[in-house]
Formats: sequence, structure tokens, C-alpha cells
Amino acid sequence: MELVITLGSQLLGAIGVTGTAAGGAAAGAAAGGSSLLSTIVQGGLTAFSAAASIAQGVAGQSAAKVEELNAAAGADREKIAGEDEALRLNRALAETIGEQAVAFAAAGIDLSSGTPLQARQTAKQRANEDLNINRSNTSTNVAAWNSRAYAARARGRAAMASGIAGAIGDIGGFGLDVIDRGGPLGKKKVA
Repeated sequence: MELVITLGSQLLGAIGVTGTAAGGAAAGAAAGGSSLLSTIVQGGLTAFSAAASIAQGVAGQSAAKVEELNAAAGADREKIAGEDEALRLNRALAETIGEQAVAFAAAGIDLSSGTPLQARQTAKQRANEDLNINRSNTSTNVAAWNSRAYAARARGRAAMASGIAGAIGDIGGFGLDVIDRGGPLGKKKVA
């Protein structure tokens, strides 16, 4: 800063302005230059701050996207587990009915009526109850995973919006500060 004032005084002295007038003119030029320099520095820092806000929003959105994908994968795993359990229950039913048929046939009992028919119906009813419970549990668990995915997606959108809003706020604050100083050179109009 002192260098600017000295150089300004020397320049004005070289063109014939001396003494107090030169010092005042150099100080005024330096003050204007200082205001411009501070505006440039402040603008640069504001740009970095705005970029950092946006980068923070992007990072938050990316983290939420990973969380969303993990939740979607959890829902898929839950569906597969439910289908596997349903398959296991159906196989167990077929095995139970087969074992009953063999046992009743070995005893010489007619399989089309009476106790064998009742045993087969009871086994099917229990298997259907187990399948309904499995479907209900699977649906509940898949819905919970989907809810997590939806919440993560919403957090990602909010993080990005927050980053953009922060950047707009930084830039708006800089603009208002420059206006308050009277422009980039700091010259306020006198009313």
C-alpha cells in the first residue's frame, strides 16, 4: 500500500503536481485502488466460497445416492429372501404330503378320503398360513428399505439445494457489500 502511495506521489510529482496536492491525490488514488483490490480479493474469495458450497451440496447428494442405492439393494435382497422362503415352504409342503401319502399307502389306507385327505388339507392350510406370513414380512421389509431409499433421495436433493442456496447467498452478500461500498471502486454518491 505504501508502495502505491509512493509511486503515485512520484508520478504526480513528475507531471508537475507537488506537495500536499500530490500526497492527497496519491492517497485518493491509493484508496480507490485499495477498494478495487479489496473488491477483487473479496470477489475471488466469494467465488471460492460459492464453489465450496456447491461442492458440499454435490458431495452430500453423492453420499445420499450411495445410501439410496444400498437401500434399493437391500429391498432387492429382501425380495429374493422372501421368494427363497416361499420356495422352501412349498417344498416342505410337497415333502410332507409325499411322506403322508407313503405312510398311508404302506398301511393300506385309501388316500382319496378320510384321514389321509384331512392330513393333506391340514398340511396345505398350515403351509398357506406360513406363506401369507412370509409375504407379509417380505412386503413390510421391502417397504422399509424403499422408505430408506426415498429418504436418502430426499436428503440428496436437500443437500444439493442447500449447496446452491449457500452459493447464491455468498454471491448475493458480495454484491450487496459492493453496492453498499458504492461500487467496485468504493465511490459512494452523495445525495
